[in-house]
Amino acid sequence: MFIPIPKPIRKILTIMRGGVSPVIIFISVMLGFTFGLIPGFSGLHAVLIAIVFLLNVHIGLFLLSAVFGKGLCFAAAPVLYHIGMAVQGNLSSLLKFLASIPIIGITDFSKYAVVGGLIAGPVVGVVAGLLLARSVIGFRRTLLKVEENSEKFKLWYSKTWVRILDRILIGKRTKDTKALFTVKTKIIRKAGVAFAVILLVIFGVATHFLKDTKIKEYAAVKLTQLNGAEVNLESLKLSILNGEASVSGIQVTDANNP
Repeated sequence: MFIPIPKPIRKILTIMRGGVSPVIIFISVMLGFTFGLIPGFSGLHAVLIAIVFLLNVHIGLFLLSAVFGKGLCFAAAPVLYHIGMAVQGNLSSLLKFLASIPIIGITDFSKYAVVGGLIAGPVVGVVAGLLLARSVIGFRRTLLKVEENSEKFKLWYSKTWVRILDRILIGKRTKDTKALFTVKTKIIRKAGVAFAVILLVIFGVATHFLKDTKIKEYAAVKLTQLNGAEVNLESLKLSILNGEASVSGIQVTDANNP
């Protein structure tokens, strides 16, 4: 009876000896941690998803990194808060610039944790991506050396039952280890270009239709809570392209004289 290897570990082992380029590994991990460390879901997340489909990112590795990043986001919430507070105080012009970018502009950059995640995410992702990519390169070099210099290993691995067991326990293995160091990396996913554009359009259209209902109702409720008495809005216009919002027809009830 064989003890099954947990799926996340199997994925990592498959990547270590599979056909995924170290460059793609780095990009996948970096984007995953950036996605996970930014709290909630915002325009930044929508853009990151579009980038994932645009680039030849390893989806499994991206999702795994995003899960770790999300866990780190909760664990390091106070740190993200203080990072965001420092950025708000010193780089407010940068945040204003980001707020003017289409899609990204609907992100609430007034939240310290969001800004902190935006800064910490890429930094943690770069470090984790470099470490994993370097580990993969080292592992593959060792594997290549063993395959070329060990006749016992070649004889043992040539057995059918060993290959079957290896595939069941760990997963797919590249046939030519040398090719891992010579194959040209394809960064752009051709089919992903159109998909990324469609995804951003869908996100923009969805936000456009939501703005006249849910967003206006939500804003009225929050303003009423802050005012302590009823607040009505005639219209609330949200521009998905430039991240701007305008309100008209505001009716505010005096909390002291309803």
